[in-house]
Amino acid sequence: MAKERSQMHFAASRGQLMVIHSLIREGFSVNKKTSMGYTPLHDACWTNHPYSASHLLKAGAEVDAMSSDGKTPLALASSVGSKDCVKLLLECKAKVNVEDGSCPSPLHAAAVGGHHECVDLLIDEGGNVNGVNPYYGTPLHAACGESSKECASSLISSGADVNAIRKRDLQTPLHVAAIVNCDQLVNLLVCNGADIHARDKQTKKPIDLADKDSNAHTLLQTYMTNPENLTSLCRNQIRSSLDLSAPKNQVKELDLPQSLQEFITYTDRPAASS
Repeated sequence: MAKERSQMHFAASRGQLMVIHSLIREGFSVNKKTSMGYTPLHDACWTNHPYSASHLLKAGAEVDAMSSDGKTPLALASSVGSKDCVKLLLECKAKVNVEDGSCPSPLHAAAVGGHHECVDLLIDEGGNVNGVNPYYGTPLHAACGESSKECASSLISSGADVNAIRKRDLQTPLHVAAIVNCDQLVNLLVCNGADIHARDKQTKKPIDLADKDSNAHTLLQTYMTNPENLTSLCRNQIRSSLDLSAPKNQVKELDLPQSLQEFITYTDRPAASS
């Protein structure tokens, strides 16, 4: 792999600005690809070198160049938590959502890495919080798989469907949170309307997937033995009738007192904590 990378690739991956500048003046291409379709911009973003990335973009680097395995510079920057590269690429109008659903989106990549600052940046630029990937499911599934409460909280507050079903195993984010035995995520999801009775492809409920000696199992058991109250049922019924892509924005348009708006969007009380 190393042999097929150009001098520009190496300079970009090492943050060597003077070398990049010299190579550009000598006529080296900023868009030369490896056999896998990786450009110098991919390398700069993968190795967290925003100044190299900026130099390449100013010289005409393709912001949405896609490798043969479906990765864009934005997806790579998101996967390693390079907030500065993500901001730069977004300022250069990089595509936030992927057209090929088989490839993880930048939001999936950030969630898998547990990089909540990148998650927030991508959501602010229109990242699809309910976008589906065949393997990961939604970004919320991905965040739960990595026990990232901060990412999950950002996604939920921006309209992520807490009961989204992953097609390959019919699991919801709550199933995934149970598998990783994360009681904080279990609490967060249930407090935001997750169905504790949902069954996956093996007909298992979330509680069936948590280790029996874990806090997550104990918490789920508590929720199972305490029926949902009328207040919670009303709140979830109202939310189910809203556009989950932007519930807060929709609620703001309703002629409702502030207290009721906060009630519907779960901002009337602090999120569950450990």
